[in-house]
Amino acid sequence: MSQHTAIASTIIRSGFGAAIRHWTLAAIGACALGGLFPVGTASQSERAVTVAAPGELISLGVLRHIFARFSLKTSIRVQVIALEGEPDADLSLVVASGSEDSTPIMRSDSTEYVAVRHRENDDTAQLLDWLTASAGHRAIRGFTSEAGVTFEPIIAQALPDEAPTIIGDTVAGERVAMVHCSRCHVIGEANRKGGIGSTPSFGVLRTLDDWESRFAAFFILKPHGAFTQIEGVTAPFSESLPSPITPIEMTLAELEELLAYVSQVPKADLGGQLIFQ
Repeated sequence: MSQHTAIASTIIRSGFGAAIRHWTLAAIGACALGGLFPVGTASQSERAVTVAAPGELISLGVLRHIFARFSLKTSIRVQVIALEGEPDADLSLVVASGSEDSTPIMRSDSTEYVAVRHRENDDTAQLLDWLTASAGHRAIRGFTSEAGVTFEPIIAQALPDEAPTIIGDTVAGERVAMVHCSRCHVIGEANRKGGIGSTPSFGVLRTLDDWESRFAAFFILKPHGAFTQIEGVTAPFSESLPSPITPIEMTLAELEELLAYVSQVPKADLGGQLIFQ
């Protein structure tokens, strides 16, 4: 487990003064993500996938966290139901037993969860592809429960020397970075003499092995949590603990654009390995 994930477990991927609360159905609705988890049946014209999962996994909130991001990118609604007997679902997330024809998805401590497909359709295939790609991995790493439970994606073939491919609007991502990040960080040549001297530049941060998960969950890492709001994700600031500075307010779409931009920022030449806490 990475150090920043451990930090995130004290707050959710520290800094808002408490832990990021689980997304409620009302919060997800407010995020205008198309009603990801309402009770009921999807309309005939709506693209949807039904996923059955153990009750303890549902109650943690990790599936709301993950599937909200999938629906944002694909407009495919995901309905989660409790895993009981033979579920009427397109896909099940179950604890790995070694006997199913399944796809490894994620682990928490020593427990591994795999996906078992019950129906063959394009939307279910797209969900599985997303869960096992870099976007799904970022979503999984970005979650920490109120009790400090974290997850890591199960990567079938790790390619440590290959840069991750992040698809997104890098031009829009640079604008997001300049608007929200340049007050503290050097983003690139555009603000080469800006930022705060004690704050690492984007180029320096890109040298970290876990830069991707750090950026994906920056809003819960110190000091960002005290002044950052992600629409539909973070809890509002307490009236007794308002933001100490002008807050950063971003959407999930802007966060994806930021990640796409950062993925192509050149690594700083530090002359050796950086050790960063």
